[in-house]
Amino acid sequence: MLKNKQHYIIFDIDSSSVGTLVFDVSTNSEVFTIRRSIDKGENIEFDSFFRKTIKTFKSVAEKAHKHSGNNIAGIFLNISSPWVSSQNRVIHFEKENEFIFTEKVKHSILEKETNKPLSYTSDFIGNEWVSIIENRELNIFINGYLTRKTYNKKAKSIDIHKLVSVMSDETMNSFISVIEHTFHIRPELFSNKFMNYKSIINLFKEGNDVLNIDVSGEVTELSIILKNRLVKIGTIPSGISHIIRHLSRSLNISYLKAESIIIMYQNNEVDIKYRTRIEESMRKSFLAWFKNFYDFLDEASKEYIIPSTIHLISQESFFGWLSEWILKTEEISEHIHSNENISILDTKGLFRQKYKDLYVNITDDNLMMCLNFVNIFYIDSLS
Repeated sequence: MLKNKQHYIIFDIDSSSVGTLVFDVSTNSEVFTIRRSIDKGENIEFDSFFRKTIKTFKSVAEKAHKHSGNNIAGIFLNISSPWVSSQNRVIHFEKENEFIFTEKVKHSILEKETNKPLSYTSDFIGNEWVSIIENRELNIFINGYLTRKTYNKKAKSIDIHKLVSVMSDETMNSFISVIEHTFHIRPELFSNKFMNYKSIINLFKEGNDVLNIDVSGEVTELSIILKNRLVKIGTIPSGISHIIRHLSRSLNISYLKAESIIIMYQNNEVDIKYRTRIEESMRKSFLAWFKNFYDFLDEASKEYIIPSTIHLISQESFFGWLSEWILKTEEISEHIHSNENISILDTKGLFRQKYKDLYVNITDDNLMMCLNFVNIFYIDSLS
Protein backbone atom coordinates (compact mmCIF):
# COMPACT_ATOMS: atom_id res chain seq x y z
CA MET A 1 0.00 0.00 0.00
CA LEU A 2 1.31 3.46 -0.86
CA LYS A 3 2.39 5.68 2.04
CA ASN A 4 -0.20 8.28 2.98
CA LYS A 5 -2.71 6.63 0.65
CA GLN A 6 -5.12 5.43 3.29
CA HIS A 7 -8.56 5.56 1.72
CA TYR A 8 -10.20 2.92 -0.42
CA ILE A 9 -13.44 3.91 -2.12
CA ILE A 10 -15.97 1.47 -3.47
CA PHE A 11 -18.97 2.34 -5.59
CA ASP A 12 -21.81 -0.11 -5.98
CA ILE A 13 -24.06 0.40 -9.01
CA ASP A 14 -27.09 -1.86 -9.33
CA SER A 15 -30.39 -1.66 -11.18
CA SER A 16 -32.02 0.90 -8.90
CA SER A 17 -29.41 2.71 -6.80
CA VAL A 18 -25.81 3.88 -6.45
CA GLY A 19 -23.92 3.48 -3.20
CA THR A 20 -20.44 4.33 -1.99
CA LEU A 21 -18.24 3.78 1.00
CA VAL A 22 -14.98 5.54 1.87
CA PHE A 23 -12.95 3.61 4.41
CA ASP A 24 -9.63 4.31 6.08
CA VAL A 25 -7.38 1.27 6.38
CA SER A 26 -4.97 3.02 8.74
CA THR A 27 -7.62 3.47 11.45
CA ASN A 28 -9.95 0.57 10.53
CA SER A 29 -12.86 2.97 10.28
CA GLU A 30 -15.61 3.88 7.87
CA VAL A 31 -15.21 7.52 6.86
CA PHE A 32 -18.38 8.02 4.84
CA THR A 33 -21.19 5.97 3.35
CA ILE A 34 -24.30 6.74 1.35
CA ARG A 35 -26.68 5.05 -1.07
CA ARG A 36 -29.12 6.91 -3.31
CA SER A 37 -32.03 5.70 -5.41
CA ILE A 38 -31.79 6.29 -9.13
CA ASP A 39 -35.53 6.87 -9.40
CA LYS A 40 -38.69 6.40 -7.36
CA GLY A 41 -39.62 3.03 -8.78
CA GLU A 42 -40.98 4.38 -12.07
CA ASN A 43 -41.06 2.05 -15.03
CA ILE A 44 -39.23 4.30 -17.52
CA GLU A 45 -37.51 3.74 -20.85
CA PHE A 46 -33.84 2.82 -20.81
CA ASP A 47 -32.24 6.01 -22.17
CA SER A 48 -33.95 8.11 -19.51
CA PHE A 49 -32.98 5.60 -16.82
CA PHE A 50 -29.35 5.64 -17.99
CA ARG A 51 -29.20 9.46 -17.77
CA LYS A 52 -30.66 9.34 -14.26
CA THR A 53 -28.10 6.68 -13.29
CA ILE A 54 -25.18 8.85 -14.43
CA LYS A 55 -26.65 11.88 -12.64
CA THR A 56 -27.03 9.89 -9.41
CA PHE A 57 -23.55 8.41 -9.79
CA LYS A 58 -22.03 11.90 -10.17
CA SER A 59 -23.77 13.21 -7.04
CA VAL A 60 -22.64 10.19 -4.99
CA ALA A 61 -19.06 10.50 -6.34
CA GLU A 62 -18.94 14.18 -5.37
CA LYS A 63 -20.06 13.30 -1.84
CA ALA A 64 -17.36 10.61 -1.59
CA HIS A 65 -14.71 13.02 -2.87
CA LYS A 66 -15.44 15.52 -0.10
CA HIS A 67 -14.69 12.85 2.51
CA SER A 68 -11.68 11.18 0.87
CA GLY A 69 -9.28 14.06 0.27
CA ASN A 70 -6.20 13.09 -1.72
CA ASN A 71 -5.32 10.03 0.37
CA ILE A 72 -6.82 7.51 -2.07
CA ALA A 73 -5.14 4.12 -2.46
CA GLY A 74 -7.73 2.75 -4.88
CA ILE A 75 -11.22 3.13 -6.31
CA PHE A 76 -13.38 0.16 -7.22
CA LEU A 77 -16.65 -0.14 -9.10
CA ASN A 78 -18.85 -3.12 -8.30
CA ILE A 79 -21.33 -3.31 -11.16
CA SER A 80 -24.51 -5.37 -11.33
CA SER A 81 -26.96 -6.19 -14.10
CA PRO A 82 -28.23 -4.66 -16.33
CA TRP A 83 -24.98 -2.72 -16.75
CA VAL A 84 -22.78 -5.80 -16.98
CA SER A 85 -23.30 -9.24 -18.53
CA SER A 86 -21.39 -12.25 -17.19
CA GLN A 87 -21.01 -15.85 -18.25
CA ASN A 88 -19.29 -18.99 -17.04
CA ARG A 89 -16.80 -20.40 -19.52
CA VAL A 90 -15.05 -23.76 -19.44
CA ILE A 91 -11.94 -24.07 -21.59
CA HIS A 92 -11.28 -27.74 -22.32
CA PHE A 93 -7.89 -29.05 -23.46
CA GLU A 94 -7.16 -32.72 -24.07
CA LYS A 95 -4.36 -34.87 -25.49
CA GLU A 96 -4.31 -38.53 -26.35
CA ASN A 97 -0.99 -39.01 -24.58
CA GLU A 98 -0.24 -37.96 -21.02
CA PHE A 99 1.61 -34.65 -20.56
CA ILE A 100 2.93 -32.49 -17.72
CA PHE A 101 0.66 -29.53 -17.00
CA THR A 102 2.78 -26.42 -16.40
CA GLU A 103 2.11 -22.72 -16.15
CA LYS A 104 3.45 -22.34 -19.69
CA VAL A 105 0.95 -24.91 -20.99
CA LYS A 106 -1.86 -23.08 -19.21
CA HIS A 107 -0.89 -19.75 -20.77
CA SER A 108 -0.82 -21.30 -24.24
CA ILE A 109 -4.33 -22.72 -23.70
CA LEU A 110 -5.64 -19.38 -22.46
CA GLU A 111 -3.96 -17.49 -25.31
CA LYS A 112 -5.86 -19.55 -27.87
CA GLU A 113 -9.11 -18.78 -26.07
CA THR A 114 -8.31 -15.06 -25.86
CA ASN A 115 -7.68 -14.89 -29.58
CA LYS A 116 -11.17 -16.17 -30.37
CA PRO A 117 -13.81 -13.52 -31.11
CA LEU A 118 -16.01 -12.24 -28.29
CA SER A 119 -19.04 -13.80 -29.96
CA TYR A 120 -17.49 -17.26 -29.52
CA THR A 121 -20.23 -18.07 -27.04
CA SER A 122 -23.85 -17.32 -27.92
CA ASP A 123 -24.48 -15.04 -24.92
CA PHE A 124 -22.42 -12.25 -26.48
CA ILE A 125 -23.42 -12.73 -30.13
CA GLY A 126 -24.79 -9.54 -31.66
CA ASN A 127 -23.13 -7.32 -29.07
CA GLU A 128 -20.37 -5.78 -31.16
CA TRP A 129 -19.72 -2.64 -29.12
CA VAL A 130 -18.80 -4.30 -25.86
CA SER A 131 -15.56 -4.71 -23.93
CA ILE A 132 -14.40 -7.34 -21.47
CA ILE A 133 -14.03 -5.85 -17.98
CA GLU A 134 -12.95 -9.06 -16.28
CA ASN A 135 -11.70 -12.44 -17.41
CA ARG A 136 -11.11 -14.29 -14.16
CA GLU A 137 -9.83 -17.80 -13.60
CA LEU A 138 -11.96 -19.59 -10.98
CA ASN A 139 -10.94 -23.27 -10.90
CA ILE A 140 -8.74 -25.76 -12.73
CA PHE A 141 -9.65 -29.44 -13.13
CA ILE A 142 -7.00 -31.98 -14.06
CA ASN A 143 -8.38 -35.28 -15.41
CA GLY A 144 -11.78 -34.29 -14.05
CA TYR A 145 -10.62 -33.48 -10.51
CA LEU A 146 -10.47 -30.06 -8.88
CA THR A 147 -6.93 -29.30 -7.79
CA ARG A 148 -5.34 -26.55 -5.73
CA LYS A 149 -1.68 -27.42 -6.38
CA THR A 150 -2.00 -27.20 -10.11
CA TYR A 151 1.34 -27.32 -11.87
CA ASN A 152 3.82 -30.09 -12.71
CA LYS A 153 1.15 -32.79 -12.60
CA LYS A 154 0.54 -35.50 -15.17
CA ALA A 155 -2.59 -34.87 -17.20
CA LYS A 156 -4.60 -35.99 -20.19
CA SER A 157 -7.36 -33.41 -19.91
CA ILE A 158 -7.57 -29.90 -18.48
CA ASP A 159 -10.69 -27.83 -17.75
CA ILE A 160 -10.17 -24.18 -16.84
CA HIS A 161 -13.28 -22.53 -15.39
CA LYS A 162 -13.52 -18.78 -15.91
CA LEU A 163 -15.93 -15.93 -15.35
CA VAL A 164 -16.05 -13.47 -18.22
CA SER A 165 -17.92 -10.18 -17.89
CA VAL A 166 -18.57 -7.50 -20.49
CA MET A 167 -20.08 -4.01 -20.63
CA SER A 168 -21.17 -1.86 -23.52
CA ASP A 169 -18.41 0.57 -24.43
CA GLU A 170 -20.75 3.53 -23.91
CA THR A 171 -21.76 2.46 -20.39
CA MET A 172 -18.21 1.52 -19.36
CA ASN A 173 -16.72 4.78 -20.63
CA SER A 174 -19.48 6.82 -18.98
CA PHE A 175 -18.92 5.15 -15.59
CA ILE A 176 -15.14 5.48 -15.80
CA SER A 177 -15.48 9.12 -16.90
CA VAL A 178 -17.44 9.98 -13.74
CA ILE A 179 -14.61 8.67 -11.56
CA GLU A 180 -11.77 10.15 -13.60
CA HIS A 181 -13.46 13.55 -13.73
CA THR A 182 -14.09 13.58 -9.97
CA PHE A 183 -10.96 11.90 -8.61
CA HIS A 184 -8.47 11.89 -11.54
CA ILE A 185 -7.97 8.18 -10.88
CA ARG A 186 -8.93 5.27 -13.12
CA PRO A 187 -11.11 2.78 -11.21
CA GLU A 188 -10.91 -1.00 -11.20
CA LEU A 189 -14.09 -2.71 -12.36
CA PHE A 190 -15.69 -5.88 -10.98
CA SER A 191 -18.91 -7.71 -11.71
CA ASN A 192 -21.28 -8.25 -8.82
CA LYS A 193 -21.41 -11.96 -9.64
CA PHE A 194 -17.67 -12.28 -9.07
CA MET A 195 -17.87 -10.28 -5.83
CA ASN A 196 -20.60 -12.53 -4.47
CA TYR A 197 -18.75 -15.70 -5.47
CA LYS A 198 -15.49 -14.62 -3.82
CA SER A 199 -17.31 -13.59 -0.65
CA ILE A 200 -19.13 -16.89 -0.30
CA ILE A 201 -16.06 -19.07 -0.76
CA ASN A 202 -14.22 -16.89 1.77
CA LEU A 203 -17.06 -17.29 4.25
CA PHE A 204 -17.39 -21.04 3.76
CA LYS A 205 -13.88 -22.38 3.37
CA GLU A 206 -15.10 -25.95 3.85
CA GLY A 207 -16.96 -25.76 0.56
CA ASN A 208 -20.64 -25.40 1.38
CA ASP A 209 -23.26 -25.63 -1.35
CA VAL A 210 -25.08 -22.31 -1.68
CA LEU A 211 -27.83 -20.82 -3.81
CA ASN A 212 -27.08 -17.08 -3.97
CA ILE A 213 -29.99 -14.67 -4.58
CA ASP A 214 -29.12 -10.98 -4.94
CA VAL A 215 -32.32 -8.93 -5.29
CA SER A 216 -31.99 -5.31 -6.41
CA GLY A 217 -34.66 -2.99 -7.75
CA GLU A 218 -35.20 -4.08 -11.34
CA VAL A 219 -33.25 -7.35 -11.62
CA THR A 220 -32.15 -10.30 -9.51
CA GLU A 221 -28.74 -11.95 -9.93
CA LEU A 222 -28.53 -15.67 -9.19
CA SER A 223 -25.69 -18.14 -8.79
CA ILE A 224 -25.27 -21.74 -7.69
CA ILE A 225 -22.06 -22.67 -5.87
CA LEU A 226 -21.28 -26.35 -5.27
CA LYS A 227 -18.16 -27.24 -3.25
CA ASN A 228 -16.70 -23.79 -3.96
CA ARG A 229 -17.37 -24.16 -7.70
CA LEU A 230 -19.43 -21.51 -9.48
CA VAL A 231 -21.49 -23.87 -11.63
CA LYS A 232 -24.43 -21.74 -12.73
CA ILE A 233 -25.16 -18.02 -13.00
CA GLY A 234 -28.17 -16.13 -14.22
CA THR A 235 -30.10 -12.88 -14.13
CA ILE A 236 -33.87 -12.54 -14.04
CA PRO A 237 -35.61 -9.33 -15.18
CA SER A 238 -37.49 -8.66 -11.95
CA GLY A 239 -36.64 -7.33 -8.53
CA ILE A 240 -38.14 -5.66 -5.50
CA SER A 241 -39.45 -2.73 -7.58
CA HIS A 242 -41.57 -5.15 -9.64
CA ILE A 243 -43.08 -6.54 -6.45
CA ILE A 244 -43.89 -3.05 -5.16
CA ARG A 245 -45.38 -1.92 -8.49
CA HIS A 246 -47.54 -5.05 -8.62
CA LEU A 247 -48.80 -4.45 -5.08
CA SER A 248 -49.43 -0.80 -5.90
CA ARG A 249 -51.69 -1.74 -8.81
CA SER A 250 -53.38 -4.53 -6.86
CA LEU A 251 -54.32 -2.30 -3.92
CA ASN A 252 -54.78 0.84 -6.06
CA ILE A 253 -52.31 2.83 -3.97
CA SER A 254 -49.13 4.79 -4.71
CA TYR A 255 -45.72 3.13 -5.14
CA LEU A 256 -44.41 4.71 -1.93
CA LYS A 257 -47.48 3.57 0.02
CA ALA A 258 -47.05 0.00 -1.29
CA GLU A 259 -43.37 0.09 -0.34
CA SER A 260 -44.18 1.23 3.21
CA ILE A 261 -46.88 -1.45 3.58
CA ILE A 262 -44.35 -4.19 2.77
CA ILE A 263 -41.97 -2.80 5.40
CA MET A 264 -44.77 -2.49 7.97
CA TYR A 265 -45.97 -6.01 7.12
CA GLN A 266 -42.45 -7.34 7.70
CA ASN A 267 -42.23 -5.55 11.05
CA ASN A 268 -45.68 -6.77 12.18
CA GLU A 269 -46.95 -3.20 12.27
CA VAL A 270 -50.03 -3.81 10.10
CA ASP A 271 -53.43 -4.12 11.76
CA ILE A 272 -54.50 -7.80 11.85
CA LYS A 273 -57.72 -7.18 9.89
CA TYR A 274 -55.93 -5.19 7.19
CA ARG A 275 -53.13 -7.77 7.13
CA THR A 276 -55.66 -10.53 6.40
CA ARG A 277 -57.29 -8.42 3.68
CA ILE A 278 -54.03 -7.73 1.82
CA GLU A 279 -52.52 -11.21 2.27
CA GLU A 280 -53.64 -12.44 -1.16
CA SER A 281 -52.34 -9.28 -2.86
CA MET A 282 -49.02 -9.78 -1.07
CA ARG A 283 -48.84 -13.37 -2.30
CA LYS A 284 -49.61 -12.45 -5.91
CA SER A 285 -47.08 -9.62 -5.85
CA PHE A 286 -44.42 -11.99 -4.55
CA LEU A 287 -45.30 -14.54 -7.24
CA ALA A 288 -44.77 -11.85 -9.89
CA TRP A 289 -41.10 -12.06 -8.91
CA PHE A 290 -41.03 -15.73 -7.98
CA LYS A 291 -42.16 -16.97 -11.41
CA ASN A 292 -38.91 -15.84 -13.03
CA PHE A 293 -36.90 -17.25 -10.13
CA TYR A 294 -38.74 -20.58 -10.45
CA ASP A 295 -37.93 -20.72 -14.17
CA PHE A 296 -34.23 -20.33 -13.34
CA LEU A 297 -34.44 -23.18 -10.81
CA ASP A 298 -36.36 -25.31 -13.30
CA GLU A 299 -33.61 -24.92 -15.89
CA ALA A 300 -30.72 -25.30 -13.42
CA SER A 301 -32.17 -28.45 -11.82
CA LYS A 302 -31.76 -30.30 -15.13
CA GLU A 303 -27.99 -30.12 -14.63
CA TYR A 304 -27.35 -29.65 -10.91
CA ILE A 305 -28.70 -30.44 -7.47
CA ILE A 306 -30.05 -27.14 -6.15
CA PRO A 307 -28.60 -26.35 -2.68
CA SER A 308 -31.01 -26.13 0.24
CA THR A 309 -28.93 -23.30 1.74
CA ILE A 310 -29.92 -19.90 0.36
CA HIS A 311 -27.76 -16.80 0.71
CA LEU A 312 -30.18 -13.90 0.26
CA ILE A 313 -28.99 -10.36 -0.39
CA SER A 314 -31.47 -7.49 -0.44
CA GLN A 315 -32.10 -4.14 1.15
CA GLU A 316 -32.44 -4.81 4.86
CA SER A 317 -35.93 -3.31 4.88
CA PHE A 318 -37.16 -6.13 2.59
CA PHE A 319 -34.98 -9.03 3.76
CA GLY A 320 -37.48 -10.44 6.26
CA TRP A 321 -40.43 -10.12 3.89
CA LEU A 322 -38.63 -11.88 1.04
CA SER A 323 -37.33 -14.60 3.37
CA GLU A 324 -40.81 -15.30 4.74
CA TRP A 325 -42.42 -15.65 1.33
CA ILE A 326 -39.60 -17.71 -0.18
CA LEU A 327 -39.77 -20.21 2.69
CA LYS A 328 -43.54 -20.58 2.67
CA THR A 329 -43.86 -21.00 -1.11
CA GLU A 330 -44.30 -24.72 -1.70
CA GLU A 331 -43.08 -24.65 -5.30
CA ILE A 332 -39.48 -23.96 -4.28
CA SER A 333 -39.13 -27.42 -2.72
CA GLU A 334 -39.88 -29.03 -6.10
CA HIS A 335 -36.37 -28.29 -7.31
CA ILE A 336 -34.38 -28.51 -4.10
CA HIS A 337 -33.59 -32.19 -3.66
CA SER A 338 -32.34 -32.51 -0.15
CA ASN A 339 -33.21 -34.25 3.08
CA GLU A 340 -32.41 -31.01 4.87
CA ASN A 341 -34.85 -28.17 5.41
CA ILE A 342 -34.48 -25.13 3.20
CA SER A 343 -32.71 -22.37 5.10
CA ILE A 344 -31.95 -18.74 4.38
CA LEU A 345 -28.64 -17.41 5.68
CA ASP A 346 -28.43 -14.06 7.37
CA THR A 347 -24.67 -13.74 7.06
CA LYS A 348 -24.31 -10.29 8.55
CA GLY A 349 -22.61 -11.59 11.69
CA LEU A 350 -20.24 -13.82 9.73
CA PHE A 351 -19.31 -11.01 7.37
CA ARG A 352 -18.68 -8.61 10.23
CA GLN A 353 -16.23 -10.95 11.98
CA LYS A 354 -14.44 -11.85 8.75
CA TYR A 355 -14.28 -8.22 7.74
CA LYS A 356 -12.70 -7.16 11.03
CA ASP A 357 -10.09 -9.88 10.62
CA LEU A 358 -9.23 -8.76 7.09
CA TYR A 359 -9.57 -5.03 7.56
CA VAL A 360 -6.06 -4.40 8.90
CA ASN A 361 -4.22 -6.16 6.09
CA ILE A 362 -6.02 -5.69 2.80
CA THR A 363 -4.43 -7.71 0.01
CA ASP A 364 -5.53 -8.46 -3.54
CA ASP A 365 -6.93 -11.80 -2.42
CA ASN A 366 -9.07 -10.67 0.48
CA LEU A 367 -9.99 -7.31 -1.02
CA MET A 368 -12.97 -8.95 -2.73
CA MET A 369 -14.26 -10.11 0.62
CA CYS A 370 -13.88 -6.66 2.16
CA LEU A 371 -15.51 -4.86 -0.72
CA ASN A 372 -18.47 -7.20 -0.88
CA PHE A 373 -18.93 -6.83 2.85
CA VAL A 374 -19.26 -3.07 2.58
CA ASN A 375 -21.60 -3.46 -0.39
CA ILE A 376 -24.02 -5.61 1.52
CA PHE A 377 -23.92 -4.14 4.99
CA TYR A 378 -22.40 -0.67 5.06
CA ILE A 379 -24.06 0.92 2.06
CA ASP A 380 -27.32 -0.96 2.35
CA SER A 381 -29.67 1.76 3.54
CA LEU A 382 -30.98 4.23 1.01
CA SER A 383 -30.17 7.81 1.97
